[in-house]
Amino acid sequence: WEDLTPEDSDDPVMGGEYVSEIYDYLRKLEVTAMPDPDFMERQSEFTWKARGILADWMMKVHSTFRLLPETYWLAMNLLDRFLSRRTVTLAKAQLLGTSCLIIASKFTEIVVPSTKTWAAVSLDPVGVNDLYVAERYILKTLEYKISPPNPLDFLRRISKADDYDAQLRNVAKYLTLIQCFRDRLFRIPPSLLAASAYWLARIAFLRFEWTESHIHYSGYREDQLIPHANLMVSYLLKPVEHEEFHRLWSTKKNLKAATFMREWASKN
Repeated sequence: WEDLTPEDSDDPVMGGEYVSEIYDYLRKLEVTAMPDPDFMERQSEFTWKARGILADWMMKVHSTFRLLPETYWLAMNLLDRFLSRRTVTLAKAQLLGTSCLIIASKFTEIVVPSTKTWAAVSLDPVGVNDLYVAERYILKTLEYKISPPNPLDFLRRISKADDYDAQLRNVAKYLTLIQCFRDRLFRIPPSLLAASAYWLARIAFLRFEWTESHIHYSGYREDQLIPHANLMVSYLLKPVEHEEFHRLWSTKKNLKAATFMREWASKN
């Protein structure tokens, strides 16, 4: 493999001198920050379908406020880790989703919507005080651990092997988000999710070789990625179920990644 780190030696933002140690740490951290993959078995009302609907609605709210991609990923992690520890009724689903978005936005954003604004976007009647109480309860339940790695952290590293190809990485970003709507992808850590999505994006762009550089910067061989990429393809082959997810990623802003990948999947 080719060591591309020296290219970043003059850029302090890239942290070239420490990048290997940083990613070693993120790989250890991602294992401890994952939700329980079997949490749905303990939920009395909540189902995978309900979670998908909630995730789609949260994506709509996230888009409305033009929040960072990292904010959505953190909100979903908080949601799933909370569901791993507490039983939630469907009546409280939007309160939980909104509260997770608020916490995530406070952690990642520079400017955050007011709590009154957050209360107004909920389809269910939610008061400002309800959100305050929910925030505190979620944070206490999660022991204030709100800095897990997300797939974007690892996508940035992998895409270095292709000189940060913007189109490839954009499609890979879309593919990673399928995890929020596909329960069988729920068990894999962010680094593996990112690598699987990136591998599939390369295949869609007719780049069939997974080089030694890709293995080095992703940490995974091709045979480790194919099963998870196949789960992404199976989602793409189904009729559109999550309208907001599909709409957002079919826009010109997102390079019509959803449209491109669904058309590719149907032809291959």
